[in-house]
Amino acid sequence: MENNKMYKFLNYVQYTVIVIAFSMLFGWFTSNVYQGTFLASEQMQYVRNCFINFISFPSKISQTVTYLKGTNYFEVVDTKDIEVINKLDKDLYITNAIYEDKQYTFFLKNLKTDEIIHKWHFNSENFKGEQINFNQFFPQSVTLLEDMSIVAMLAGSKNIFRLDKDSNIMWINQNHYFHHSIERGNDGIWTCISNLVKFKNNSENNWHLYRNDEIAKLDIDTGKIIFKKSLTELFEENNLEHYLYGFAFNDHGVTNQATPEDYHDGFHLNDVQPALKNSAYYNEGDVFISIRNNSRILHYRPKTNTLIQVIEGSFFQQHDVDIISDHEISIFNNNRPTIPSFSTTDNIVGDYEVITNTNAPKFKSSQVVVYNLATKQFTFPLKDQLEEQKIYTNLQGVHHTLSDKSIFIEPTYEGIFYLFKNQELIYRNYANPRNRKGNFEMPHWVKVYENLDFIK
Repeated sequence: MENNKMYKFLNYVQYTVIVIAFSMLFGWFTSNVYQGTFLASEQMQYVRNCFINFISFPSKISQTVTYLKGTNYFEVVDTKDIEVINKLDKDLYITNAIYEDKQYTFFLKNLKTDEIIHKWHFNSENFKGEQINFNQFFPQSVTLLEDMSIVAMLAGSKNIFRLDKDSNIMWINQNHYFHHSIERGNDGIWTCISNLVKFKNNSENNWHLYRNDEIAKLDIDTGKIIFKKSLTELFEENNLEHYLYGFAFNDHGVTNQATPEDYHDGFHLNDVQPALKNSAYYNEGDVFISIRNNSRILHYRPKTNTLIQVIEGSFFQQHDVDIISDHEISIFNNNRPTIPSFSTTDNIVGDYEVITNTNAPKFKSSQVVVYNLATKQFTFPLKDQLEEQKIYTNLQGVHHTLSDKSIFIEPTYEGIFYLFKNQELIYRNYANPRNRKGNFEMPHWVKVYENLDFIK
């Protein structure tokens, strides 16, 4: 009897050791596949992709459940409890989006009256991509045209499109991964595209996944790309490789192929702002390019393939650049540090000195930064106001300067709109209404319009 018990115990220990060893081996193998150490050759790519799809199966199930439940992927849960302010003395319109009834609804709204003027709809039947991911792509930068059509995108997917007044598709471009901004120029619309490529590191005899960002101009009538420029090429042509290959930021997340990977995200392009006229400091057709992970703005002239200026300084991890006068641009500065953060409850072994600079404005709030192209100086028109309101968004975020120099701010992840006029806060409200759970949906890089005579 004792021998039988001992035999069973030894069997249990043996199987436990085998399971633990197999789990460790499987984890080690998986880690090396992701890092490109194993199955990295061209001949083994099919095997590698099959393996990755196999171990990603639980996440596919989770995504399917999320889609079938119609879960709103863009909910803002921890929103500030604010007092609504509306001192607008004239109509002010925005285009925004919301996910409802398992489709995306784009809408034109008058902030002064809180009235929805018009709606457009886009559903999964028109979407190119995995259907289970339809409600997880960020609708972004809805741009209104004079015929009451709109150009919009589902950022990060192969879907940028134009809808007429009745939501019929006028064109749809599904050839690239589009993201972030849509900006209207005099002869087309500008946007951002990305693709993952292999970067060969000869010194280590292996390759890495690398996100290659490109600026692109689309024909407004057909949606076809009529110009594009790789930022990698632009940096290399101008001897700026040290900004690119010497940068340590490595973004870990979900790639455009919806496969967990580590990939180098040295640019993170998020806005291409075209100049609509000539001035002493830029030409019509020039573009100002915002690169988040480089914390730089590029002034580029597509007509001659010339990099005019690299702007850096009092901003970092920024989104959104606008031309606000014949000698000024403004930047929505996220003020996001890339140093890894830890919770105060994290148990980190060791003795560490705590460095606190309470005089530094960097992390108190996001900021609007104005750069003077003539003097090459930076100013911060709403520094105190944004700090007082504690306006901060870790990611995303846009702003607009109106004709009277009022400044509209969308700190996207807050789910709140702000408008300051002559340093006074004259508008503050939630971007979208509460849902059944009491949460809000974040805004989607709204466009702001002052005069829309064609909607009367």
